[in-house]
Amino acid sequence: FTIGDDIIKTEIKQGAIREETITITNIGTSSVTINEDIEGVEDVSLVQDTPVTIAPGESAEIRLQIFASESAEPGVKIGKISFTGGGVKRVIDIIIDVKELNALFDIQAVVPKTYEYVSPGDMVEGDFIIFNLGDPIEVDVLLSYSIRTLEGNDIILQEDTFAVTEQKKVTRSLKVPEDIESGYYLFYGKTTYQGQVASSSALFQVVDEATKVAIQVQQVSPYGGAIPITIILVAIMLLFSVIVLLYRGGAIGSQSMKKVEI
Repeated sequence: FTIGDDIIKTEIKQGAIREETITITNIGTSSVTINEDIEGVEDVSLVQDTPVTIAPGESAEIRLQIFASESAEPGVKIGKISFTGGGVKRVIDIIIDVKELNALFDIQAVVPKTYEYVSPGDMVEGDFIIFNLGDPIEVDVLLSYSIRTLEGNDIILQEDTFAVTEQKKVTRSLKVPEDIESGYYLFYGKTTYQGQVASSSALFQVVDEATKVAIQVQQVSPYGGAIPITIILVAIMLLFSVIVLLYRGGAIGSQSMKKVEI
């Protein structure tokens, strides 16, 4: 069986309920019963509607209900969901950003498309949009931002303090370590003001240089990577044909001139 997404990323306020769906497809030749196990998500309750039996070639949507109590600690919670069935195990990551119910500030992290795939040694860049949800007066806010693993560990951490009145957008960049492993990471940001914390994160992926270039080619073309390659090959063939014709034309011209001279 296959699972539609490698990662589920969502946000929820304290005291709220949110539902996500996970699509599972049975690519085998016999029915399979799927069981689900969730681990690592603190202060958040998750209720799933498994086990579910899926016929060969069919798909099923599993509903995942997420509940955060009013006492749940704000911040990014990271866990894993394991699916087992027919002797096969699949694991996906789940990232839940718990927002404070009566927050004075909120933050939104965004990684531009050009930085969604980076290689070791590259710079990864992201925007943090910070919202003052209280009185529109200028206050100093601490921003902590980092490259964070899906296990919740900060690889690189920086901090800034700046004034915010109503809304402020700041762009920050961090260097991806040379020895980092390939995979998904978070561009994570957290604001702190008068003891209140707001956090947000955006996913990006570390890949090797060749994979990054291939993805960039696909992103440039609305048709994907196959069309540009075809165009390049056709252009090379046309150029080669022109060179051959010019060469033959030049050779024939030279022979004609020699005959005239004789």
